[in-house]
This record gives sequence, C-alpha cells and structure tokens, in this order.
Amino acid sequence: MTKQFKGMSFIEQLEELKSTLQEVMVAENSRLEMDTWITEEPTHHFCDSICCIFGYQAVKISPTKFKCDVVGLAEVLSKDFDDVCIKVIGCPYLAFSVYQSDYGCRKYEARVTNLFTKEELDSIVHLNSDNPTFQDAIDYLDICIAKTKEYLLKKGENV
Repeated sequence: MTKQFKGMSFIEQLEELKSTLQEVMVAENSRLEMDTWITEEPTHHFCDSICCIFGYQAVKISPTKFKCDVVGLAEVLSKDFDDVCIKVIGCPYLAFSVYQSDYGCRKYEARVTNLFTKEELDSIVHLNSDNPTFQDAIDYLDICIAKTKEYLLKKGENV
C-alpha cells in the first residue's frame, strides 16, 4: 500500500503518480488509455474514470475497493491534485494538463500555465498525442516536476 496521496505536496503527488505509472507499465502493454471507457462491454481497464492516471492511483491506494468505489476515489484524488496545484502555482492548469483525456485539452492547459515554451509544447508527446504511452506520461510528469521546482525557486521558495 502506498502513502496516502491526499496530504502530499504537489511535487510529491507528481512523483507518486510517476511511481504508480512505472509500476503499471510493467503489468500493462505500455499504452496509457486516456479516454472514457464506461461501457457494458468489459475492457482490460478497471477504473472507468476519465483518466487512467488517477484510476491506477486509486487502485494502488485501495486495491480491494469495488469498481464504483475506485471511480469515486479517482475523482477525489484528481480534485485534491487540482487543489494542491492551485496552492502551489496559483491555478489548476498544470494538474489538468496531466490527466485530461483529450491531447488538445492537455496542451491548452499546459500552454495557459505560461511555464512552457512553444517549442516545448510542440515537442512533448503527452501534449500532442491521443495515444500516449506510459513512458510518454512518465516523461511529462518528470517535466512537470522540473517546471514546478523551477517556478518555486523563482518565487524564492524551498523545493
């Protein structure tokens, strides 16, 4: 069982999501399904939330919960992630750029943070693909960690 997600700093949450995806990447086929899968037909995914990142995190935190409980926990985790992001950088957009299901939305959210150059926005696979791999998401989480630390250092805060 992992340390509880709620109560972590934004950087700790980003690092925890990265760790979770690294663990899941070993079990899954290295494709991160960032879409809604609410359907009567069973799929290889188990969370039915809008984004696998928080579905996987919910299952990691509480693997014995029923499917409907996992969806609720994933929503709680994503809301806490948004709230902590607001406290750190003043807006939820960096958090949204991690887990929005549509790459256009992810890229827009990243752009409005003003933390990325145009070249970065155009070159980050997670922000430019509807089919990012786990590694693409992990790479993006690394970038978000670095951007958050850079932002905090510019503000004169400890990282």
